[in-house]
Amino acid sequence: MADAAGQLSTGAGQLAAGTAQLATGSGKLASGLTQAERDTAQLPALTRQLAAGADQVADGNEQLAAVVVPLANRIIAAIDAVPSAGSAAAQFRQLAGDCTGTAAFCGRLRETADRFTTDAGKIDGVKASVRANAVKARDSVQALATGARKVADGNAQLAAKSRQLAAGIAAAASGARQLDTGIRQANSGAQQLASGAGQLKNGATKADTGAHDLADQLDQGRDQVPSYTDAERAHLKTVAAEPSTATTDGTPIGTLALTLFAALALWALALATYIVTQAVPDGVLTAREPTWRIILRAAIPGATAAALAALAIAAIAVPVLGLGFAGTVGFLLIALLAASAFVALNQAATAIFGRAGRTASLAVLVLAGATGVVSTLPGPLYALADYLPTHGAILALRAAATDGTGLTTGVAQLAAWLVAGTLVSILITDRRRYLSAKSVRLRRTHPFATV
Repeated sequence: MADAAGQLSTGAGQLAAGTAQLATGSGKLASGLTQAERDTAQLPALTRQLAAGADQVADGNEQLAAVVVPLANRIIAAIDAVPSAGSAAAQFRQLAGDCTGTAAFCGRLRETADRFTTDAGKIDGVKASVRANAVKARDSVQALATGARKVADGNAQLAAKSRQLAAGIAAAASGARQLDTGIRQANSGAQQLASGAGQLKNGATKADTGAHDLADQLDQGRDQVPSYTDAERAHLKTVAAEPSTATTDGTPIGTLALTLFAALALWALALATYIVTQAVPDGVLTAREPTWRIILRAAIPGATAAALAALAIAAIAVPVLGLGFAGTVGFLLIALLAASAFVALNQAATAIFGRAGRTASLAVLVLAGATGVVSTLPGPLYALADYLPTHGAILALRAAATDGTGLTTGVAQLAAWLVAGTLVSILITDRRRYLSAKSVRLRRTHPFATV
């Protein structure tokens, strides 16, 4: 009996030790799930904030698309409405061919028609390039709005699922705590059983077997309960708690885009003006009229184009921006100043460098458009864009449209460019009215040579 009681006592002791280990493991499990419950308690609220922020971003992009897409369509329609320079050149050649005036007049008319024909392809190319950029901007804004809406919908689904996840973890933590309480009670009973093992050998043996079976089942259940490491929990909190942000100066995106396109359109029209007209009139060397009158005659086409361009841009932009009377007058005056400055600069560049000047003007147009629309260009290009003539126009137009800052700086830059372009045109025209000694000798030796 003593031996039997000793064996029973040994078995009861083993049972108590096993249930103690089980209690330790279940305590860790309950603690881990409780910590997970605390860590994920704020997850639904954070994901709801993320979903709300994404929805606001999607709304903003859709508002941008609502402004930019109609504007781009207007620009495309306006470009499509402009007749082809090639067809105009053909009509010009036909008119020159049918000329019935004096031989000198008809000859000059045919020369002008030939020059216009030579530059017609470039004009059509500029039109096509501006149209392609407008189409690209429209399609990009539409794609951005669509993608932002998809992101917002996905974040809304994430917010809904995160609530289910948090509820599941909370339920698992509650069950684990109940399990831990039960196991600790079982351990207490096992210790009491060990103290009376001498009387309950058979019961103790069966209890030992059952306890081991219970331990195996609990171990299997513990392995199936989801858990996270400290690193995983930290990563989850970081991803869910950091919303996407963007910093702007408060100017509506539609206004930014509209003022940019307005400045680019004014520069493109100034470039086109001195593709189809001469920067310095023919016969300036032999003309008897004063220099100021020659310059005025050469500037009339550019000034006319500048006034028409400013009126057209204001007619398109003012209704879209919703400006009042004072805002409309200010916007129109700045557009006139910008158009005049751009015409003066293109006249000066063409007068000095000819075709190379037109190419440089086209490069200014491309760089200003690229830095205003694309956000992934190298940093030096954005720094260079601040020194372009179009920068002052964008600043001033944007300030007039929003009553913001930058008006004085923009107007001062445009005025400086206007004065510089006008002075250069005056100097070049006046210089071409005189021959150098080398040119005089060349004319004496070769009377028909071109100087």
